[in-house]
Amino acid sequence: MALICWGTWRARKHLRTSPPHLDAPFGLYPVSILKPLKGFDPGLEENLESFFRLDYPDFELLFSVTDPQDPAARVASRLMNRFPTVRSRLILGGVDVGLNPKVNNLVESYELAENDLILISDSNVRVESDHLRRLVAHLDNGVGMVTSIVAGHRGQGYGAAVEA
Repeated sequence: MALICWGTWRARKHLRTSPPHLDAPFGLYPVSILKPLKGFDPGLEENLESFFRLDYPDFELLFSVTDPQDPAARVASRLMNRFPTVRSRLILGGVDVGLNPKVNNLVESYELAENDLILISDSNVRVESDHLRRLVAHLDNGVGMVTSIVAGHRGQGYGAAVEA
């Protein structure tokens, strides 16, 4: 129990601290955001829309769906039409490179990504407008990868509440 309390205290303290390079020239670091999609989950449209609303100068959104009839493809298309100024593409079809369906779904979008910096984000992630700025702010010559722990919020049902 003490370890849980200590870890919670450390996490809260860290979240209140700004990243080391939050004032960096972000225009130098274009990012490709890969969003593998499958099925329609509650909140999907709001989750995806939050990425269209990112406050970041240069990024692209690459949505990948293995089945063209997947309802997630329609949601992504609708958002792409609502936000025509955001560079975004919908990639249909997967590549069978292994046993992991998500990896198979991501292969083509990874190959089509225009930028060196890649963010892979699942469809159930909703972000604040400064999310990308805060992630990229951790990059420098000694950092090659940044990971971001996802925190659940308002889970519906007992299982979702425990997961959150």
